[in-house]
Parts: sequence; C-alpha cells; structure tokens
Amino acid sequence: MTEKMNALKAMQNKLQLMSAVVIIVILVSFLGLLVSYSLGIAGFLLSMAFYMLVIRKKKNDYKKLIKKTILEESYRKFLKNVSFIEKDGIDKSEVKSMGFLPVEEAGQVFVKDTVKGTYQNRAVTLSEVTTNFRSVKTKKSGADKSFVDYMSGVLFDIELAKDSGLDLLLWRKDAMSEAAFDHFVKGYDKISLVEEEKKDKKEKKDSSDTALSADEIFAKAGKKTVKLNRFEDMYDLYVRGGEMEKEQLLSSLDGLLKSFASLCSFTPGQPALQLKGNHLHIFVRTRFLYTIEIPVRTELTEKVLSFLDFTEISYLLRVADTLMKK
Repeated sequence: MTEKMNALKAMQNKLQLMSAVVIIVILVSFLGLLVSYSLGIAGFLLSMAFYMLVIRKKKNDYKKLIKKTILEESYRKFLKNVSFIEKDGIDKSEVKSMGFLPVEEAGQVFVKDTVKGTYQNRAVTLSEVTTNFRSVKTKKSGADKSFVDYMSGVLFDIELAKDSGLDLLLWRKDAMSEAAFDHFVKGYDKISLVEEEKKDKKEKKDSSDTALSADEIFAKAGKKTVKLNRFEDMYDLYVRGGEMEKEQLLSSLDGLLKSFASLCSFTPGQPALQLKGNHLHIFVRTRFLYTIEIPVRTELTEKVLSFLDFTEISYLLRVADTLMKK
C-alpha cells in the first residue's frame, strides 16, 4: 500500500503543479493582450493545447491508477492474490456458456471491470457484466411487442472444491418478462419456495389474484395493495435433473437459501443465483464494483485507497461458505 500511495502522490503533485502553471500562463496571456494581441492569443492557445494533449491524459492515467489501487486494496480484506483487469477480464463466451444470464450470443455480452482473487484457496472472480436479450411485453391493446432488454450488474463466480451434483437457478419473479423466462429457463422445473400449507391458505385468502401473472402481481405490489417483501414470495427456484423430492431438496438447500435471503435483504440490487456442478454464480443486478470519482485535489490516505464500493462481497462469500462446509 505504501509504495502505491507514494506513486499516486507523486502523480498527484505533478498534476497539481502542471495545472497551476497552465492557469498562470492563461492569466499572463490575458494580461498580454493589453501589450500584444497576437502574443496573448498565442500564449492562451499554447496553454490550452498543453492541457488537452498532456494534462488531460495524465489525469486519466491518474484516475485509472486510483481505480486499480482501490479495487485491489479494498478486496484484500476478503480475498488473497487480488488483481484487477480493466476490460474483458472474463471471456464473453464463458458468460454465455454458463446458461445463467439471459443472452443469445457472446457478442451480446459486455465485460468492464474485473477483480480476481482466491478465497479458501478457491478461484474467485467479480466482473461488471451487461447482457442484451430479446424480450416481449404486452401493450395496453393486448398485443405482444418484442423489444431488446438488458441486465447490468456484478457477476460473482467461485469454483467449489467438489461437484455439488446440482443444476439450479434462483430468480426474482419480476427479473424478466414471462416470455423471457419461458425461453431462458427452458428445461428447468420451477419450484415455489412458499410452503404448501401457507400457499394453500394464501390462495384461499387471495383467490381473486390466482389468475394474475408474476408481472401483474408485482405491479399490484407497487401500488401497495399486495405485500411481497418476503424472500420466498419474491423468488422462484428452477431445478434441472435430480431425483430429490421438493421437501428433501429445500431441506438440503436450507443454509444456501437463508444466506442468499440475507444478501437479498441487504443489497439495494436484485440478486440471482446459479449453482451448477462445482461453480456458484451470483449476479447482483444494478450494482457495480466502482462508482466513485476521486478528484486530483483529494488527500490520499489508506482509508481513501481501501474504500469498498461493492459491500455485498461479504454476503456473497457467506453464501459460498454454506457450500464450502459440505
């Protein structure tokens, strides 16, 4: 940390000095207009050219180094062997082959910042990912309209020590349109997380809502006529293969579901989960690894350079812990 801070402070001092010189030259140039118009204009143009061609580039280099330092240092509290990759830190084709995020082609995947490290000697990756996908919404007239939807957020991947023997997904009911769900979770069996006894009581009590789609239920929830703030009301489990009964499966996933529910309660984003073989993937929609801006004039301290923007990391690792212990 000390070596990085010294390098950043040296860049910061140099930038501040060059900026001060440019400001002085501009002021002198304006005063020079009183003596010689051409010399005054020439001094102003030279100072602006120096700013655009030299100082602005150095400012961008400084911001990139600040970002790299913060993203590496802030995760050292949670991961070992931390490294930062600014662009395409994971292969776009891998994102598609996961079968997790809605995407048709690898070209529809965009990868920005990536942090890599290890947790309990297992490889961990966090990447800012955006995917585009085809969706359908129903217009007021009742006709279906096709449109391009997208998802942006942080994709977490940890390689588990052994194969879980499972292939499952956890998605918010309102994460996509029903048409998109039908397409992207094809081949999976949907399992409600609501206990059958409670579900029966709820269906009797709210019999007028039984014909509503997930989109309509959430629309009603937005009008505060229906409360869907419980994790099991908001999420559905999708499972492919396996021979376990629902009760047995949910019992075996109890720790995973509870830790994931804690993540959902904590984050302002919208998490989704995939457990497939020896990989756990969690996508936190609308959350990002780095969203701050550190001005050149900001005093650099260890606190500034270890600021953690994506605070969900500890919750993600707790979810992983439930599988590492098995």
